[in-house]
Amino acid sequence: MGVVPRGTRVAVLAGMLGAAFPDSDKPALMFFGRSPFPAPVDQFHAKIQRESSHGIRTEIRAAVAMVAAVRVLSWLRRVAAQGSETA
Repeated sequence: MGVVPRGTRVAVLAGMLGAAFPDSDKPALMFFGRSPFPAPVDQFHAKIQRESSHGIRTEIRAAVAMVAAVRVLSWLRRVAAQGSETA
């Protein structure tokens, strides 16, 4: 969380969780065989969002890539800050 300013971390985390919450049906279906949401919610969600035929594998790869990108950006920020301290 070093990339996000300290005063906004709770809001950013809440936004991330809120954005991901509707997709919590995917792991629930995969691991438990049922969605945590009522049928009308699932039907609405299916109408507004097309799912990839590659499913969770693609989503895991994308998540790993995003985490790696954030780590690299965070590292670059630290390196740049250290460079400005020694100059």
